[in-house]
Amino acid sequence: FSGIGSGIDTASIVDALMKIERQPIDRVNTQKSQLTAKQGVVQEINGLLTTLRDAAAKLYASDAFQGKTATAADPTVVTPAAGAAAPTGTYNVVVSSLAQAHTVASAASPVLNAGDSLDITVGGTTASVGVQAGDSLQTLADRINGTTDVGVSASVVNDRLVLIARESGAAGSMTLGGSAAAALGFATTQAGQDASAGNVITGAIAGVDLTLSKVGATTVTVGADTAASVAVVSNFVDAYNNLMKNVKLATSYDAASKQAGTLQGDQSIASLASQLRGIAGS
Repeated sequence: FSGIGSGIDTASIVDALMKIERQPIDRVNTQKSQLTAKQGVVQEINGLLTTLRDAAAKLYASDAFQGKTATAADPTVVTPAAGAAAPTGTYNVVVSSLAQAHTVASAASPVLNAGDSLDITVGGTTASVGVQAGDSLQTLADRINGTTDVGVSASVVNDRLVLIARESGAAGSMTLGGSAAAALGFATTQAGQDASAGNVITGAIAGVDLTLSKVGATTVTVGADTAASVAVVSNFVDAYNNLMKNVKLATSYDAASKQAGTLQGDQSIASLASQLRGIAGS
């Protein structure tokens, strides 16, 4: 009952004494908030330093400016891809043939006999597929496609069972056997023909892979990949500028707003900025 009898406002006195007692705690909380803010800024600067480190490593890599690019005058004939070792220049490329996959087709509307089996051999691996009661050409094709390690894909075209080797070229040629092979009356509609595996030529032009698309002639030009070189330098410049901008904001004092940066007066950050300017300048 503040002031009753004594006339002294004890409640106000107690509040004042409690404020005095809380001052150390308030100071600690203020310091904690300041340290938390500084920690966040330091962590951000650390992340920017990591980005700068990675960009600098790419800038100093031995192949940073050795990239090559290759283009074809007619990309419908060939698609080139150049490695760093490819010599610059223009090359005439003539595609005289493409790799073809071995393809066979059965007779039209062949009779399917339950219990027969079709043995399909590709590259020394044989897969056996059985003919079941009630099979149609489509269900047989589906069973072939669902067989593990079969080297062909099957489809039905114009009431014929068509088998196409999964690998183009002579290496993908198939051999058919089993009791179902004769009954189906298979005949080759396209022989396996080599150009290269998957129609990709390596070694015709040093350091360049040529993916063939069609028969024809074109020119392939190999030159320096300047866009990649510019990107390497630009990434370094952006990383450096972003870091230095953040350091400046963190350590500066805005006279207009009378606001100091979170890390103003921090000698370690000031030293860091000075070292970075020296390294970049050298």
